[in-house]
Amino acid sequence: MNAPETFVTQPTPGISTLVQAQVESLAGEYQLQIENFQFSENSQLLENLLTQELHGLSHLRITRCICLGLGRFTPSESRWQGDTAEARIAQCRAVMEQLVLLTMVLDVLKKVHPIHEVFFQDPLFTQVDSLFLESLGFTVLQSPEALRELDATTFVFAPYPPNVVVADVFKTCSPALYIGADLTTVQGGNMEEGALSEAARARRLEVFGPVSIYDQSALMKIMPLFDGYHWSRGLCLYWLQ
Repeated sequence: MNAPETFVTQPTPGISTLVQAQVESLAGEYQLQIENFQFSENSQLLENLLTQELHGLSHLRITRCICLGLGRFTPSESRWQGDTAEARIAQCRAVMEQLVLLTMVLDVLKKVHPIHEVFFQDPLFTQVDSLFLESLGFTVLQSPEALRELDATTFVFAPYPPNVVVADVFKTCSPALYIGADLTTVQGGNMEEGALSEAARARRLEVFGPVSIYDQSALMKIMPLFDGYHWSRGLCLYWLQ
C-alpha cells in the first residue's frame, strides 16, 4: 500500500490561535495513526480484502466518497448521563481511527477508481473538526447537502450514524460501494415481523424499504476486525453486482 500524502496545515485567516493549535494537534495525531496503520498487518489485511472482492469488477465505477455521521474529534460535554471524561476521549479516539481506516480504503480504491471528491457531513462537527478535515483536502457539508452529492458512483462510508441517516442514503440512490453497519440491523430486523401493526409495518417499509432492496441486490462481506480497532467489529462491505 502506497504511503498517503502528508498534509501540512496552514494558518487560516480569522481563526484564533487556540483553534489553529487544536487543528494542528489533530493533524499530527492523524499522521501518526496513518503511519502506524500502514506499517501494521492491518494495512495488508485491508488491501487483500478490497483487492480480492472488488478487483476486476468492470461494472463498478467510483468517482466520489461521502462519509456520514463520523462524530467529533474533540471531547465535548457528555450527551449521556453518567458518561465519563475517559469515555468521551475514547470515543474521539475511535472517530480518528475511523478516519484513518477511511483514508486507507481510499488509498486502495484510488489505484483503480478516479475518486476526486471526498465529502463529510455530521451535525456534531465543531469548527475545529471542520477545519481539520478541510486541512486534509476534504469538503465538509451541512446537513442535508450530502444527499444532493449522492449518485450511483458514490462510495458511502457510514460507520455508525443513526439508522434513518443510512435509510436516507438508499432512498436517494444505490451507491456503488457502502461500508457501514449490517443493513439487516439498520432495518431493525425482519421487515415482515408479525409483532408490528399494519401501520407500523407500512411506515417501516416506507423508511427502510430501499435499504432492504439494496441489501437483497448487493453483495456483502463482513469486514475483518482490525487489530486495535475494536469499534470495527460488525462493519460490513457492500457493493453492487
